[in-house]
Amino acid sequence: MDVLITGEKWAVGYGHPTFEDFYAYVPAGTCFSAIRPTIETFDNEADARDKILEIDPDYQFYPPMEEQRDAVDAME
Repeated sequence: MDVLITGEKWAVGYGHPTFEDFYAYVPAGTCFSAIRPTIETFDNEADARDKILEIDPDYQFYPPMEEQRDAVDAME
């Protein structure tokens, strides 16, 4: 499924028997594809987090990419 994001959004993809469900921040102007029967977009992070936790109560959130980069930079 292809999705064009016209404003800042958060996306939740789910429903594929083989691939993991996902939760992601999607910047405006982004177009992405995902092999999921269902992709829902949300205008705010809280609603997206609620949805992915409704689908998978054990979903593991990862830190934002900038926090990951900061951690790597600190180790160098």
